[in-house]
Amino acid sequence: MKTFQPVKATNFRCRRWQVPEICLPVFLSMLLLFTACIPAIGWCNDEYNQLGNLFGSEGRNMEDVATKIISLPGERRNWVKGLDFSPDGKYLATVTHKDGVKVWDWQNARVVRTLGRLQGSNIGLVRELLKFSPDGHMLATCHDLATNRVVIRIWRTDTWEVLHEITDPMPGSGCNAINFTPDGKHLVRIAHHNPKYSTDILHVYDTTTWETIWTLQLSPFRPYALAISPDGKWAAIGGYAYGGGIKHQSIIVDMEKRMATRTIPNTVDFAFGHLAWSPDGARLTAIGRRGWDGLAYTGGPENIMTFDAHSGRLLAAYIWGRVSLLYVRYTPDGKYLIESDMNDRGTALGARIWDGTHNKQLQHIPGAISSLAVSRDSRYLATGSDRDTTIWKLKQQ
Repeated sequence: MKTFQPVKATNFRCRRWQVPEICLPVFLSMLLLFTACIPAIGWCNDEYNQLGNLFGSEGRNMEDVATKIISLPGERRNWVKGLDFSPDGKYLATVTHKDGVKVWDWQNARVVRTLGRLQGSNIGLVRELLKFSPDGHMLATCHDLATNRVVIRIWRTDTWEVLHEITDPMPGSGCNAINFTPDGKHLVRIAHHNPKYSTDILHVYDTTTWETIWTLQLSPFRPYALAISPDGKWAAIGGYAYGGGIKHQSIIVDMEKRMATRTIPNTVDFAFGHLAWSPDGARLTAIGRRGWDGLAYTGGPENIMTFDAHSGRLLAAYIWGRVSLLYVRYTPDGKYLIESDMNDRGTALGARIWDGTHNKQLQHIPGAISSLAVSRDSRYLATGSDRDTTIWKLKQQ
């Protein structure tokens, strides 16, 4: 497990009569540590910052694995909260609070269609907002309960007409995340309901009839993040169990047996994070704020954790400073793991590109990055912010 320990102060003191050759290095070292722990606002109280951050590794590129090629214009303070490339890579769907869904011919920076958003809908805490179907024939969007109790809307991509709307009659229902299974036969949704009405947290729909095929009940558990394994046999749900204390964990669901088979404990608050499955199905990465148990941060300092998806064994764990809202994506070819952070205070940590095993950081992209998407051919990365969407070309080896 890879973590960085807090930097401890020494007992060494410089006196006035000591020679400058001794005092100056100590003074400069103390000044470096002091300035590194002052964010843009307020004093730094996070004792677990990575030592690498203090010495500037976050601000430079180790390798140029991502090269900026185009920016799609947006509106200031209109955060891009969701992104997805069409399977053929020609189009990029974006979603923002103000504009709802737009479909771009991104190579020409041209909006193909503005689909808007449903009246009364809210995307504030939705983790996976929109997804193209594997065949590219449909685009689905997910949001909190809108007018007429609609929680998911599906469009045809040939005409951009509404194909279907999924509703939920339960009071206070919504949608926290969606994804299609790799074969395109099912759409999976996770949601939290008032336990008084329902304990269903996972809903599986047939993409031909749009009927509910099956649901999974877990209580007391609040789900936030969703990831489906590349072979479609497993689903991972990130959230926390409550009642007798808060326990942050990922639930692994057998999609064929339609049951939860194991639990992976972690220290990640998925209300501000995501899950990602590696393309070979061997690893599961969780990212978010440090988990809060209602009393104190007692689970541990790590907020980025990679597990063996089959055994639940922790493979790597990292601490990423004072984060706010985080995203994570693997490239489909498995070469890169990309993580990002955003806030509106000017202190966001940007994005980091790692090798696919999450052992070596390759590049840092500064800024407040509110969403990520990778094209199916692994050639392009899209990053969203509060004013535009940027497309990067990824290095192919």
